[in-house]
Amino acid sequence: MQINNVLNILFKKRDKENLSREEINFFIKSVKDNTVDDSQIAAFLMACFINGLNDEETLFLTQALASSGSVLSWGEALSVDKHSTGGVGDKTTIALLPVLCAYGFLVPKMAGRRLSHTGGTIEKIELIPGYNVNLSISDFVRQVERIGIGLISQTKEIAPAEGVFYKIRNHTGTVESSQLILSSIASKKLAMGSNFIIFDIKSGNGSLFSSYIESLEFAKNICDVMRKFNKKVSYIISDMSQPLGKCVGNRLELWEALSFLHNRKPYPLDKLIFNIFSNSYKAYFGLTPEEKIKKIYDKLFEEGKTVQKAIEWIKNQGGDPKYVENPNYLLNGLDKIEVLAAETGYVQNMNVKKIGWLGHYLSDNVDGGIVFNVSIGDRIEKKDVLANIYARDISKIKDISLASYIDIKDFVCEKKELILDSKIL
Repeated sequence: MQINNVLNILFKKRDKENLSREEINFFIKSVKDNTVDDSQIAAFLMACFINGLNDEETLFLTQALASSGSVLSWGEALSVDKHSTGGVGDKTTIALLPVLCAYGFLVPKMAGRRLSHTGGTIEKIELIPGYNVNLSISDFVRQVERIGIGLISQTKEIAPAEGVFYKIRNHTGTVESSQLILSSIASKKLAMGSNFIIFDIKSGNGSLFSSYIESLEFAKNICDVMRKFNKKVSYIISDMSQPLGKCVGNRLELWEALSFLHNRKPYPLDKLIFNIFSNSYKAYFGLTPEEKIKKIYDKLFEEGKTVQKAIEWIKNQGGDPKYVENPNYLLNGLDKIEVLAAETGYVQNMNVKKIGWLGHYLSDNVDGGIVFNVSIGDRIEKKDVLANIYARDISKIKDISLASYIDIKDFVCEKKELILDSKIL
């Protein structure tokens, strides 16, 4: 077949045929050149979602998306990139980057906006007045080379065709495809050029992957793809049967992430960030006793280097550093209401997806969020405070039924382990 007709490609994928490298390259070039419309892109994504992509097609798609724009390189630098498959309350990136950079890792990071019920890093960091998420690639590269750290939003210069896919997937019910997720993530990681990439793959009812087996399979698949491009890789499987940390909602999550740099709380966030730091250290310096890495990690906080690096980073991107120096400024003007337990018992489950959607609602409508006081396995007495809901106008949130998203029953439930698996490949 002559590769000159987008419709032929759509017909093939609709009819469960495999696409060649040339066909996929042609389609992605057509996306980049705006010679296909959104309906054709949506049709392509839906056909891929329903009929799947084999390993070769996924590899071809990843490479084509990565090559649709600029591809960065950081030479021999100890560069680290991290990606999470999306979690509720996941503010890891904002807390992590200064920690890695304070040690000496180079951390160029391009982050996305929210997708489905999961949160987005960019919506959080934008709450710092003046912070510029839209640096040009040349300015971004200069900043990272100068101070070792940078965080920008997805740009048309990096994997622009993937940016189109990302937007349309979010509006066409094609988010939860493991091959499309893989190619989306991997293409951006390749284009950003870091030498070591760690994947935080969520598992549980609040994740795109509900079971550990699904998460592990995806982790191995994406690492296999990245290794074919000669990247150092690692994966972590982390639990998403409850929000990560205590806060959900953009403003509260930003407050928690910046506060972490001062106090290393909450513990689950500290545990995840140390795991990422440890894997990064081992990827470059070989197998090292955890005790030695822990001492290095602890010292970064004790000497205030994490806060210093965050201040430098935020100032360089136009943000007001007072929000790093004192994160409590982020809470000015917020009122709260308490969510009380209606019964005595143990927290069995949390409806994390509904909590995620509620976090979006609170962020968008009252500039607020949730701070949880409980986690799965906790013993609760009737009328204990399960959570506080924060808002600029609490009259708009009095009818919210957050308590119904927390399942409490009168029998013991085990607490959840956050890190289910962690490997360097």
